Amino acid sequence: FTNQIEYQDAGSALNNEMKKEVLAKVDTSTLTGKTVSVVGAFKLVNPKSWLVTPVRLEVK
Repeated sequence: FTNQIEYQDAGSALNNEMKKEVLAKVDTSTLTGKTVSVVGAFKLVNPKSWLVTPVRLEVK
């Protein structure tokens, strides 16, 4: 990348693709009482706060 803006744009494009491919298919109004399995990458912000970027999501 030639600058920070290009790096940020690439990250944003990856996040938008993930939202389209993984999260857009989930009807959040039907999740109560269900089990959600997630495969993805995570960043431990602190022991009580995790940031998860999903690549696959399954609702049972």
